[in-house]
Amino acid sequence: MTVSFSGSDSLSGIASCSAPVTLSAEGANQSASGACTDLAGNVSAAATASGINIDKTPPAIVILSPANGGVYLRNEVVPANYSCGDALSGIASCAGPVPSGSNIDTSTLGVRTFGVTATDMAGNASVAGSTYSVNPSATIKVAVALHTVGTGTNPGSVKTPLALNLKVFDKARVGSPDPKDFGTIWASGPGLAFPAVSISDPVVTSVGGGTANVYTILAPSSDPANSSVSSGSYLVIGQALVNGAPVFVGSPTDPLATDSVTNKYLQVIQNGNGKVVPATTTEVPGSLLLIAAPEYLEYTSAEELLPVIYESVDGEWSAVVRADPPEGFVSNPGALRTEVGTGSLQALQFTIRDVGSSWTSTKVTHHLKHKGKNITVVTEHKMVNKRK
Repeated sequence: MTVSFSGSDSLSGIASCSAPVTLSAEGANQSASGACTDLAGNVSAAATASGINIDKTPPAIVILSPANGGVYLRNEVVPANYSCGDALSGIASCAGPVPSGSNIDTSTLGVRTFGVTATDMAGNASVAGSTYSVNPSATIKVAVALHTVGTGTNPGSVKTPLALNLKVFDKARVGSPDPKDFGTIWASGPGLAFPAVSISDPVVTSVGGGTANVYTILAPSSDPANSSVSSGSYLVIGQALVNGAPVFVGSPTDPLATDSVTNKYLQVIQNGNGKVVPATTTEVPGSLLLIAAPEYLEYTSAEELLPVIYESVDGEWSAVVRADPPEGFVSNPGALRTEVGTGSLQALQFTIRDVGSSWTSTKVTHHLKHKGKNITVVTEHKMVNKRK
């Protein structure tokens, strides 16, 4: 950088000015001073050029996302996060494949490169990049709802969306725990977290006879490329708060094929006595019928209600259901009947009374009829003694 000096004099004219000053050292807020002399010998006050920045250094680039060496899932939502800085002349441009804050490309499997170029106001340029991998993924759609059941053997039931704090665990690590222990598993740690697994915000969606919160989980598939991350089989557990009390509901998956979509229904039932229990949901194909009932019957008195909710996602269904408790228990009534059509639900409710007690499981046999075809489904509901 060279600073030259010139002047003017309306009377005698300029005789000379200071020689040009060359600034070659890098730095901010440098200055150079000079003066001029007229033909009469008068010398001007010194003139100073200040605030001179000399920048020879390329700008700095920091890429936080995608992380160098990062592993992401196909179609995972990963916002770019990068910045450029220059302490001397300032940044003229800072650009990557997408603006910082926008989503990077995770649509193609394999190794990808994310490059950022920066230029400062002095014309210095720099380039930085990170390399990341995109691995095979699978999708789990989780529909979460609360069924509020009325009283009696043929009660009404209202299905509403339920917020759930979801965690995803690798089945290879947690095994197949008893549903009563889902709360302990859920509290044991964070499970698989981003970027290994991503969980969307819920979307309220019509499902069967009401609405549910639907969460979308993107998880590593069972492809060998993901073997260092997970087995590809999962246990999804959620914590809900109903009437201020926590309730834990979960469901396992089979090994997930790449690009597959698996539907899970995590539901909670408030029975005719106001008791809140986790539900197990059985899917009956044909069109699609969902059968929700308590995951287990937890006794705090001599009687416990056993609600059974039939929900038609598609098709006309009729059902005759019989509850067969173990020795020492009596079901009232013994059997019930209902019909349910597309987009509707029907609830039935048994009272299971302890008169003995063999604390095993109550078998519930569902004799279904759909499109002239007879279908039998058997579910079992563990008996748990919580009486003092």
